[in-house]
Amino acid sequence: MKPAVAYIPTYSMILSHLAYTQGRGAYRITQELSFKQGVEPIILTETWWILNSQEMRLDVSANKKELKDLHLRFLYKRNKKIFRDENNKIQKHSISYYHLDRPFHLRNADRLKKLFSLWKVAPFNPPERKEGQGSDSFVRLRRNGGKVQYQISMKKAQLWLEQDEFVIRSWKWVSGELLLAWDYKLYPGHFFFPSQRLFRQNSTEVKIQLNAVQSVKPNKKWTKRSMLSGKNKISKNFSPIEQERIRDFYEKYR
Repeated sequence: MKPAVAYIPTYSMILSHLAYTQGRGAYRITQELSFKQGVEPIILTETWWILNSQEMRLDVSANKKELKDLHLRFLYKRNKKIFRDENNKIQKHSISYYHLDRPFHLRNADRLKKLFSLWKVAPFNPPERKEGQGSDSFVRLRRNGGKVQYQISMKKAQLWLEQDEFVIRSWKWVSGELLLAWDYKLYPGHFFFPSQRLFRQNSTEVKIQLNAVQSVKPNKKWTKRSMLSGKNKISKNFSPIEQERIRDFYEKYR
């Protein structure tokens, strides 16, 4: 696959354009997650309350009647993830660098730069371009998936952004996990968001299908500690293997 010949903006400009596509204001997002599991997948519904890029809430429920006792709720405040664990104790952890949704909501170029440096796709303080230098050494313009995209990569880890709309199309971490994002739509507040995503971890897959995006009036109550009124609980109607898979996913990637 040969590099496309075209002007490549500076890395800082690319990040600024990406931050601009991540929306303004507050949103309510519902999406369906399908965990590939044997013959019948595990299907969960997520509702995200996006107050801003630093304050969010996630509610998780199950569609099947016999799984209605599943309850998961997480608050995200700055760099902390707050929840009531299965023992009914409030926990406060650092948000994982490998959170799957947070990269689509960061609206600040410096925060994106820090995250991508932690992914090891780009240096945190890249050297300034010298006069006549064509591009940053870790940024290339290539055709991928039928579209021209920016490939940002230093070694094994890779990040792909679409050239025209500056949206995330895929990434691959050093540890091998891969996420693909496609079918972007534009929502109020200049918010580009993918209708479909696919996450691959070793031999397992999680498909994320968007149901709806609503621009809503922000409400500080969404992320108040008092919203953690019930403990997180995974239905016992799931098999032990299914329970562990759900627990692992929401611990590592949410």
